[in-house]
Amino acid sequence: MATSTAPAFMDALVTDLAARAGLSGVRVFYGPAFPDPGRESVSVLGLSGDQEWASLGRLAKEETYTVEVMIFVIREGQQTQPAVERVYALLAELEDQLRETANSPTMNTTVRVASVNNVQLEVGVSDTTRSALLTIGVRVQARI
Repeated sequence: MATSTAPAFMDALVTDLAARAGLSGVRVFYGPAFPDPGRESVSVLGLSGDQEWASLGRLAKEETYTVEVMIFVIREGQQTQPAVERVYALLAELEDQLRETANSPTMNTTVRVASVNNVQLEVGVSDTTRSALLTIGVRVQARI
């Protein structure tokens, strides 16, 4: 019996995002975007969650966790809006992937349900560029 669905879910998420046509040219990482995140990247970083006994007898567990994903975009120029718009377009691709898997929204049957549940936007500036960073949580529920 598996201890957690997290490894399979995170692997399926990274694999499917890397193959997604709408993310062509975007770097997809399982872990930090190190040493170079490029101009556009998606990083599946880690998670926090809980497990509880689902019932007595069979010893099934209910598992709920939130996977942290960072989406980063950098653009030349002095306007922040293009970076913000693009980072949200990449978020839409991730949301569509969660909805469009073969057994939506289970990420190839690794979990019962997965969906974006929180979003935090940060913007950055340099002399010649503007950037946008979305930190999102993908909430996952599964029975193991």
